Amino acid sequence: MALLLRAEWVVPISGEPIRDGAVLTEGTDIVAVGPFEAIKKQASGDELLDLGRAIIMPGLVNAHSHVVYTVFRGLEDNMTLFGWLGACILGPSELLSKDDFLWSARLGCLEALRAGITCLADAAPLGRAVARAMSELGLRGIVFKEVFQGEGDVDSVLQAALREVRDIAREGHGLVRAGISPHAPYSNPPAFLKATLELAREEGLPISLHLAETKEELELFLERKGELATIADVLGLKVPRAVGKTPTEYLAKLGALGSDVLLAHCVHLLDQDIKLIADSGSAVAHCPKSNAKLGSGIARIPEMVSAGIKVGLGTDSAA
Repeated sequence: MALLLRAEWVVPISGEPIRDGAVLTEGTDIVAVGPFEAIKKQASGDELLDLGRAIIMPGLVNAHSHVVYTVFRGLEDNMTLFGWLGACILGPSELLSKDDFLWSARLGCLEALRAGITCLADAAPLGRAVARAMSELGLRGIVFKEVFQGEGDVDSVLQAALREVRDIAREGHGLVRAGISPHAPYSNPPAFLKATLELAREEGLPISLHLAETKEELELFLERKGELATIADVLGLKVPRAVGKTPTEYLAKLGALGSDVLLAHCVHLLDQDIKLIADSGSAVAHCPKSNAKLGSGIARIPEMVSAGIKVGLGTDSAA
């Protein structure tokens, strides 16, 4: 069954926007795109759906999201990242069941679709729930299973993560790929981070990390001072003690950069960091709204783009 869609604007994947444009479809295939007067000649007798003052365009890609946290929207404002994580994510998460998180992920996916987003790169501790929500609603993308060593040993934590990675692939039903995310350079010991990277590459999994989101992360790595260093010392966290290196230099030394890596945030980069990321082929997910909410800073996007880094836009989370 052929269908001719008409709108005030059509934005092709390549080429200039088309005023009074049309898209001719047949089943699930796009047959033709162009000016309405030209395309309607190919569609004589086909059903016409005139959308009026609308834009027909490819679906948007959200390059960094956490849809399981959608339900935490509006809990707190005027907080920096680490205070916000405790008040709005870690604490409230104790009150929710896995089923609650599944419904939160479904809500996040529905809101994505309403905004024209059809593809997500989502980092999730509960990756199976996200993959299920995405596939139910027809979204495509990658779900990066977030992993933390915590008090566990490296092998047992990674074997459990690998089982969930396979669950993600099954729940995705061909729409969703599985990846892995060792969260951030400050949240896992170097040995665990290296082992996670090795596992990902053995399994052919894409990798995602949060990097250089705050000045506190930079201070931790360069001088081991600041809020994040204090939190780590008080809680006894096994954070790396890479004094004298930026977080990006630390990741580069561990082999954590590459064309299979998506780096979220990258707000506090020095010149040498931008060069390392560009040379490695890593991509960056820029999250301006969450950076603004948490007062994290302004990323050096013009310099990244000039260096040849691929930069996408992410929402981070609705919370």
